[in-house]
Amino acid sequence: FAEMKAKFPLGTLPVLEVKGEPLVQSLAIARFVAKHGLAGSTSLQMARVDALVETLADLAENLVKFGQYGEKDPAIKAQLQEKCREVHAPRAFAYVQKIFDANKGPFLLGEKLCWADLLLA
Repeated sequence: FAEMKAKFPLGTLPVLEVKGEPLVQSLAIARFVAKHGLAGSTSLQMARVDALVETLADLAENLVKFGQYGEKDPAIKAQLQEKCREVHAPRAFAYVQKIFDANKGPFLLGEKLCWADLLLA
């Protein structure tokens, strides 16, 4: 694997090769794949899907702050956990729930699967 890894553009995974061209970064790859049927049917749906994905990415960023590779100071770590639990997670999931409820499921856009559904899963 080390020999293969050296050939990757960033030296890491993920890498998706398309027509001989490597694509890197998980969100860029996901957006590329999403444009083939998982991004939404209208420009408004596409914007909503992007907003959902960014909301989930923001939540993930806040989770990382106090995770294994995040803050080391126990007091600061506890503050970050509390803020995530009390502010970030409720705000993110309330937004996702609002979109889901408005579209009457079973997916975030209603009857059609989008890449935000996959990210949420």
